[in-house]
Parts: sequence; C-alpha cells; structure tokens
Amino acid sequence: MNQTSIKHLPSIFEKAASDTWKRLKASSQLEISQNETTITDIILLDLKIAQCPFLHVLKTPQHLEHLQGTDWEWWIGANNVGWLRYAVQAKKIDLSSQRYDELGHTVNGKLQLEILQSYSYANKALARYCFYNYVKSIKTSKHWHCNLPVDVTQLGCSIATLSTVLKAINTRGYRNFDSIHSHVSTLPFRCLVACPMILSVYAGARRFPTGFEDYAEAQLFESLPLNIQQSLETGYFQEWDSNFYSNEVPYRPARILVAELPYWSNQG
Repeated sequence: MNQTSIKHLPSIFEKAASDTWKRLKASSQLEISQNETTITDIILLDLKIAQCPFLHVLKTPQHLEHLQGTDWEWWIGANNVGWLRYAVQAKKIDLSSQRYDELGHTVNGKLQLEILQSYSYANKALARYCFYNYVKSIKTSKHWHCNLPVDVTQLGCSIATLSTVLKAINTRGYRNFDSIHSHVSTLPFRCLVACPMILSVYAGARRFPTGFEDYAEAQLFESLPLNIQQSLETGYFQEWDSNFYSNEVPYRPARILVAELPYWSNQG
C-alpha cells in the first residue's frame, strides 16, 4: 500500500474540520445562520464526494427516522484489529458568545446528553461530542492538545468526551469554547484516525492518560453490524442488527460513518 492511500483518510478528516471552520467564519462575517443539521449534512456530503476507499457514509432511511437519538455513529478500525464504536452528538458554537447554548437541549423531556449516555452504555460505544467551531483567536497553550503543529482550523470539528461535556453542563459558566477546549481530551477530528495514543487501542493498550480513561475499557468489535455490512455492499439500508443495537434503548443514529484504518485493513 502506498503512502498516499495511508495519508488519504486523515487528510479527509482534516479537510472536514478546516472547511467547517472557514464556513462558520464566513457565516459570522455575512451573518448567515447555519444549524447543526445543515453543517452535519454538508460534512456527510463532502465525505461522500471524497470517494475515499476507506471511508463510507450512510444516512438512516426515513422509515427508521422515528428511532433517531444521536447525530452520528462512527465505526473506526479494521476487521483484523477490531472496530471502535463512537456514539456522537453534534453541537455548533454560538458565533457571538462562543458558547454552546444547546448543550442543555431536551428531547421529549429528556436531556440529550442522557440519551447519548444511555445509548452508548447499552451499545458499548464511546460517547463523544463533535463541536463545530469558529473563534477569532485561541490560546494555543490552553486550547491545542494535539502533538502535530498548531492549525487552528482543525478545531472546526473538535471531539470532546462525555465527561467533559457533563462537567460543562453541571458547572456554571463552563458551556463555552474556552472551558471545553481547556481539557486535554478535547482534540481535532483527525485524531480519531491519526493519534498514536488512540490508535494504540487496536494494539491492545489498556493504560491511558487522564482524560482518556474510557479507552481502557473500550469494546473492540470483531466485525461491523450485519446491516451496515449489507448497506456498504448493496447501498440499501434495511433494518437494525439486533446483535449490535440494544432493544433496551429505542434510540438509533441519524447517520453512520465507517472509517477503515488503511494501516491494517489489507493485512492478513
């Protein structure tokens, strides 16, 4: 496998983050509003257009939409090393206040965070928030936790743990860019497919630094759910695989991303 194909996957994640940052900057300048659904669907379309052989995106069919409870489900890995499963809720920054005012959003009287928490627990997924951001300036020593050179546009899509968001919700004055990005576990989107520390899960690592403790107990699935496998082969999404989607919680993801890590996907 050539180096271009190996680098292709992280570069697509980088482009999604950078484009989101620039798009929100333009939105701020032109005073054009974009909600989370619009941004998420644009990202989904861009990922599809990229035509990366290691990246696949699916959207839940309309007849199953009544079950939706999370914005995304991400499957990242390979059959040879296993798959990490992420349950993901997207939130957009308020461009004026730099706050995430919708973190306290409820669905049918239930806190959205609680839905994410119950879904991830029942289905052995890692719960994450994907924040869509643009801010005029950042404090790199405080807000940048990636070992790669600083590129502020990579915070256009940043990933935070459930525990970080739970603290933000329960602590007055913490529902903002500064507080959430002060946590070392809040990282650029690309880190999920490029960070050696995170990728060490696939090699059997079970000790992780503060902020990343949930990786120590993360479930590595041997294969993708049957319904996802069939959808990737046929392009038709029929039903949910009951072996992977618990009936104890009625929620299902609105969109599914499958990222095959090219480092291992072709190894025997």
